[in-house]
Amino acid sequence: MNLFRFFAYLLILALLVLAATLAAMLGQLAGGASLTPEIAKGLIILIVILLIGLLLVCFLLCLARAKDRKNQRQKIEDGKMVEVEPEIDPRKLRAKDRFRLSGICDVLVQRKFYRRCQEIPIKITRLPDPCIYSQFFLMENNQPVTWDNPDVQIFLNGVEQYTYDLAVSTTYQVRVSLRNNSPFFDAPGTQVTVNMLTFGIGGPTPTPITSFVIDIPAATVNPPVTHEFDWPSPETQGHYCIQVLLSHPDDINPGNNEGWNNTNVNAVAAGSAFSRKFPVWNTIDLPRQAKRGKDDAWVRKLSQITLTVDSYQLPKLDPKDANPDVLFQPQPALWAATVTPNKFELMPGEGGPVEVEFNVAVPPDAPAGTRTAFNITAVAGDRPLGGVTIYLDT
Repeated sequence: MNLFRFFAYLLILALLVLAATLAAMLGQLAGGASLTPEIAKGLIILIVILLIGLLLVCFLLCLARAKDRKNQRQKIEDGKMVEVEPEIDPRKLRAKDRFRLSGICDVLVQRKFYRRCQEIPIKITRLPDPCIYSQFFLMENNQPVTWDNPDVQIFLNGVEQYTYDLAVSTTYQVRVSLRNNSPFFDAPGTQVTVNMLTFGIGGPTPTPITSFVIDIPAATVNPPVTHEFDWPSPETQGHYCIQVLLSHPDDINPGNNEGWNNTNVNAVAAGSAFSRKFPVWNTIDLPRQAKRGKDDAWVRKLSQITLTVDSYQLPKLDPKDANPDVLFQPQPALWAATVTPNKFELMPGEGGPVEVEFNVAVPPDAPAGTRTAFNITAVAGDRPLGGVTIYLDT
């Protein structure tokens, strides 16, 4: 039991005894006993004590209520799901509410248990977080990425394929892995849209492949929920990028809902040079004020395209060993790989394409049978634009 409430109950018992004594004295006076100055003085003292005692009881109960709220908040901070009464700002109480017991308590104890932080009502945090491996979300959080999306796989007769040199008019099987980062709340009816983009960075208008609705239970991280579908490849030979978009009306973090699978695999010989050209578009949408011609600074900023190369690969770790410091350990570009130009201007909004070239010299002592990854990633200003992953098999 709350200590404040315990003392309040003890005080109530004492006040009941005093009230019984006062009632007895009043009964004697009603029975004809004379009211002497001593009895009158005793009556006044008893009445004053009872009034002070009642106020003290109310104050102790208010302290007990505030203490209970503090304990509930502590349980939430410790990760325990509990129901919490809505917080009331005593300064915003209406006049009629100030005369309710709860309103009076809030006014009396508002400084006793001062809250340094604004709390988010628990009903607002009861939201799911459907997600996919999202390069854009990771880049915004300063993490290295690979454009070989671990949550998108392409198969042909049971053999995994990549998005390069796909056969024309061939039915592939695409497997999409979906997750829910919320530990408590399901994501029923998650809308998933799968599109095809032209191989390159920041591809233009996507071509729809399929869409479906799927339920993703809470805490679906490892293993994820998977969905497979058939994909007839285009009639035109080429390289393509698979884009997966998730949508849910109650999603607490829509930033991790877009994933790309954009890869190219080439065989190389030790001691040889390799180069590959690909286009870059700038499809970043301008803010409203920039579209109206009222903010040229946004246009200039989002026109600055910067490309970088690294050799980061998503390590194959057991889920229980997935330490973020290891999982997102940056890896500089191997073999002095470069992309040119690595900086240029390109107007946002369907701007481009600009052709860039990836170049690398394979060392003579490169071990045969090994695969080296190169991620070419682009940003427009400070916003992620896209990227490609090139694998070189020695």
